[in-house]
Amino acid sequence: MEQAVERLSALDSFFLDIEREDAPMHIGALCLFDEPQPGVCARLTLQRLRAHVESRLSAIPRYRQRLARVPLEGHPVWVDSTDFRIADHVRAVALPCAGSPERLEETVSWIFSQPLSRSRPLWEIWLIEGLPGGGFALACKTHHCLCDGLGGAALLTAILGTEPFTKAERPSVWRPRRPPSGFELLRSAVDSRWHGVSTLTSRAASNWFETPGALVSGASEMLSMFRSLAEAAWSPPTTTAFDHPTGSGQRFLWWSVPLDDVKRVGRRLGGTVNEIALVLLSEAFAKTSAASLPGRSLRVYCPVGAMATAPSTATLGNCVSGMLVDLPVAALDLESRWHRVKAAARRSKDSGSVEGTFLLAGLADMLGSSVLSRFESVMTAAPVFNLVLTNVPGPTFPLYLFGQRMTSVSPLVPLFHGQGLGVAIFSYNGRLTWGFHVDASQLDQARKLRSALAAAVIQLARLADAAVTASGPERKKVMRPFVVGTPRREEPASMAASQ
Repeated sequence: MEQAVERLSALDSFFLDIEREDAPMHIGALCLFDEPQPGVCARLTLQRLRAHVESRLSAIPRYRQRLARVPLEGHPVWVDSTDFRIADHVRAVALPCAGSPERLEETVSWIFSQPLSRSRPLWEIWLIEGLPGGGFALACKTHHCLCDGLGGAALLTAILGTEPFTKAERPSVWRPRRPPSGFELLRSAVDSRWHGVSTLTSRAASNWFETPGALVSGASEMLSMFRSLAEAAWSPPTTTAFDHPTGSGQRFLWWSVPLDDVKRVGRRLGGTVNEIALVLLSEAFAKTSAASLPGRSLRVYCPVGAMATAPSTATLGNCVSGMLVDLPVAALDLESRWHRVKAAARRSKDSGSVEGTFLLAGLADMLGSSVLSRFESVMTAAPVFNLVLTNVPGPTFPLYLFGQRMTSVSPLVPLFHGQGLGVAIFSYNGRLTWGFHVDASQLDQARKLRSALAAAVIQLARLADAAVTASGPERKKVMRPFVVGTPRREEPASMAASQ
């Protein structure tokens, strides 16, 4: 009989365990599209969108599966949803007649702040109509237990098209597998645990006899991870305006720059896009006085993916580790800040703690997902970092929904307990877009931070240009950032939703 049960990894279930009503654990993206060309493509309707998304679900089995729990053990598993309805997952909302960037920001913030129902497959796509200029947007949400940022990028590519198209494909016939009984769930859990233990034991024995140093290296990496966390807890980061969220709601902001300009700066200064993002964040916090306690650093957690290629949408799941990077927030000239941030990032990358986190996740799969949940509760009691900064590489080519081209993707990272700011960066078709997920009480501070980032990009470009000029080559034009969707003022939201 076809296997009807697929266990979540310990890391996947971790994102379920730490979720709270006021802190939903889904990742997301706001996708903006060109306005339709008259006579070229028909207006997108909710019915057309539902038909198209349903036609693509054969490539994404998780989108038709819901959660179940193993009796006694309580571990979550994926089972087919026997009452799946596309209308529960693809919805629409219209901005008021006077659609504006402010209205769009409020609407997207409302959509992203709503937790996903665990009684259904854990994803939603919202069509947002009434945008200024006649285009439309999609607000996409997928629970973090289902995939990581790289998986989210793969989902976008699977749902959209690489070329314009005129009509939805015919969906393939799908029949849900019979729901497993409680006894079958329990038996599957026992088999899975036994297989995990035996595999880990045989692998360890094989590594010991073939390459004895591998076990020593693994133990060293694990110790490096715990040492990094202990040092971070012993020397806590600075306090920021975002460190005490009120739980009064969450807002979402975004900002965009040309990717080639950022890469050019990196080539001139000898750094990566990640390092540029870190130094910009350091400069923005310093300029906005968003951090206090002189002598301490802003500590950022940077997720690191393990896959060299894009994950398969047939399996998805999380395969990430991370590293802690201390960023200076004291007043410094930008060149000194750049060298200090780059050195801090490379020290963290070379420490071995990233590999140690991967090993911990594998060990948790054998011992039980509660290992990671207990780990998180300890970290919550003594926070060791201020915010998450994640950088996800997306498609380098344009994507389409019917005849309309997607122009930008603004990413969302969830807010962890006790944190009021999360920053995600997504590259797509020549643009690098920043998404700011912020506690509503610190919305004004987040806007100041975004403006400071825009100014820091220009300053860093001038520094890079000066470095090239000083070394001899002809001076080139300094990059200028293009700011997208900057709100002007706050107004109450007014929305009309359709089911």
